[in-house]
Amino acid sequence: MMNELSRSDIPKIVRVFIEIKSNRRPFVMSSIEELNMHVPGLVLAVTKDRPEADVVIIDNVELPNNIYISWFKSGSHYAAEITLGQNFKGTSKLKQAASMLAILQGIGFHHEMTRLYSTLAKSKVQDKNENQIIKRFDPYSILLLGSINLIEKGVWTFQIEDQNIEGLSELDKVVLNLLFPPCITNDYKPKVSKETGFLYCGRRVMANHNHPATSRTNGHCGPDNGANCPSCRTIAEHTISKMQRLCTLGKFQGWSGMVYCNNSKKNCGPSYGKPCQSCYNNVLTAV
Repeated sequence: MMNELSRSDIPKIVRVFIEIKSNRRPFVMSSIEELNMHVPGLVLAVTKDRPEADVVIIDNVELPNNIYISWFKSGSHYAAEITLGQNFKGTSKLKQAASMLAILQGIGFHHEMTRLYSTLAKSKVQDKNENQIIKRFDPYSILLLGSINLIEKGVWTFQIEDQNIEGLSELDKVVLNLLFPPCITNDYKPKVSKETGFLYCGRRVMANHNHPATSRTNGHCGPDNGANCPSCRTIAEHTISKMQRLCTLGKFQGWSGMVYCNNSKKNCGPSYGKPCQSCYNNVLTAV
């Protein structure tokens, strides 16, 4: 499921139309900026040309508290139309998260995530002791913000269910980078650290890497040691060798990007938080 990094690859461009006077435009623009930052294989580009857009976002005047998502044929391609309620209740953070989820639905994230989980659930991962089935669980995923229900053919409605979901989780970012493989761009030029063997891009994308615990980085991916970002973690040729060495020691990389051994006596991991000193050394020096 890992990606190969090639200099000839180019990001997938998704054209987004949002009405200039839309009340939700600030939230949509912030969501676009965040997605472009965390997924270097995807470019959400705002366009003024509605017929050419892949995702069309408009205000819902008749039903101001609802969000609808539908798909239609626009010229030679299919596009997603997202209708956002102008009076959609909630905090600014909730409105941005809802806008983010609507965009993700528009580009097929929920469908692809479901398909990926189905594939992984049927796979077995070699454990140090025995084969284990991968379980589907990410308590912070943006997909838990609400449910999408079919109300009529081709039209879906969105309903908020968990207002505590703050936005993209670290695992959401990993999956997005698996779906839209990272590409070398002016902002994303990762290099392998001689100190740790991990791949780092140096971008400032790690502020929330250890959520819900406090960050264990200065906010940057590397550039020499420490946890690396979800984009760098998905690139096979620079990740597998390091992880193989960690696995021989009974260790693994959590969703925080830190290394853990899951030793309960040391309160090490397993997914986020403070690692034990031995595991912490693995993100500071080579194994």
